[in-house]
Amino acid sequence: MPFTYRVWWKLLIALILSPIFVPFLSCVLAGDITYMLFDRILPRRKWPQGLIDACDGIWDGRE
Repeated sequence: MPFTYRVWWKLLIALILSPIFVPFLSCVLAGDITYMLFDRILPRRKWPQGLIDACDGIWDGRE
């Protein structure tokens, strides 16, 4: 069992850093879910026709 004697410091680091990373990651998760909901609810941006015409067929207006 060569890996059992070096585990204690990993558990200590996890206990120390979890109060920092858990709220941060939960905020990131909530932001991602909110972004996905707004992407479904809000209308998509329409590109101006002048910009499409200025590209001379190189860009067809799709993102």
